[in-house]
Amino acid sequence: MMKLNFFAGFALFCLASCSFLQPVSLYEEVAEEDAFADFPFKEIFTDSQSSGVNGLKKQICKTIEFPKEGSNVGEDHIHLKWNKTADCRYVGMGFAWGNYQGKDLTSIVDIAAIEFIIRMEQGSSTKLPLFFSINDYGNKACRSKINYLDIEGGVIDTNWTRVRIPLQTFNYEQKGVNLANIKDFRIELQQSGNVHIDAIRIVRHDHAYPSSPGRNSSEYVGLLPMKIGVGQTHWWGINPAYSEAFRFIPGGLSSIESNASTFQEAVQVDYLKVKGNVWNDFGFAFHQWDRVNLSEIYRTMALHFEIKSTAIPKLRVSLVSYTGPQRSIQTMLRPEHVRPLDGGYSEVYIPIKGFKNYEKVNWSAMQEVRMKVLQNAQFEIGNFELIEFRGNPEKPTQWKGI
Repeated sequence: MMKLNFFAGFALFCLASCSFLQPVSLYEEVAEEDAFADFPFKEIFTDSQSSGVNGLKKQICKTIEFPKEGSNVGEDHIHLKWNKTADCRYVGMGFAWGNYQGKDLTSIVDIAAIEFIIRMEQGSSTKLPLFFSINDYGNKACRSKINYLDIEGGVIDTNWTRVRIPLQTFNYEQKGVNLANIKDFRIELQQSGNVHIDAIRIVRHDHAYPSSPGRNSSEYVGLLPMKIGVGQTHWWGINPAYSEAFRFIPGGLSSIESNASTFQEAVQVDYLKVKGNVWNDFGFAFHQWDRVNLSEIYRTMALHFEIKSTAIPKLRVSLVSYTGPQRSIQTMLRPEHVRPLDGGYSEVYIPIKGFKNYEKVNWSAMQEVRMKVLQNAQFEIGNFELIEFRGNPEKPTQWKGI
């Protein structure tokens, strides 16, 4: 009888215990960390009262003022006027970012940018002679500058324009800068200018560029022949609302001998070199702003395009990589590059080996092609591609393979 009572009681205990045996996870779920949200030093300059600014001593070459009128976020903003000459060894200003506390940028370098708004006192431009530097406590500095792609609307004029400088564009690895212990932020002034700047801060940013070395990034492996400059969204420097020097040609450029079966971007150039007209260059991505790998083919490769003109324009051609000991190589368009066709058209062949220091760019991470017009010119240009070339780089049009 006692055994029966024991088993009955034990069964009732087990039944009662079932209501308390709920599934329990072995580990509590931890919210994913947001490195940008956790970064405490997002504000660099709000106004002259709340933000530390240095380099204000008046020089022959520069003046810095803090006007209140037209300010965006604080009580005032920065007005910079400068004209760098031999009398001034350094022209610039600095910011006591975070009151000079050591700042660790390692967790946000690939997800953030330095943003500010800027306007010119007069005129408009796609570039300005400004350099930006981040400095560590070991007295090492890394630099970057305004890229056409990071100007909102593609041009800086007399209206406030938002500009971003992605942190990963600063050459911190090359210069050995310790991103884990950053001291301050500085603006270095070159040549001459007259601009207003306000609201300098760190913002979250999705890069149009590949991630920093060591991170996964979008790579495109090039094969010959390879059409480049495809799609107007991957060009910069062409905005008829601000400058009529460059316009896209509807329908592209097609000579009798080009046999172009598909439409490809082409540009009409009407450039007049006068004082104040600094809008004289344009460019395009090799392939959708991907990191383009040409490392296996560049030694037997040439840049090929068509041009329609009554005379060979004074044109500087640059190829730019995302990384490398030297990020760009360049050459001038010369008569030996040009093979005349009918109807005023010409084919242009520029061998890669014809570019000075062509081995110094990182051919596994190519970015873009840039064209700068150096004197008055009227011409049409388009149908850009990379082709195989195994001839003499000094006499490219004489190679039997073209």
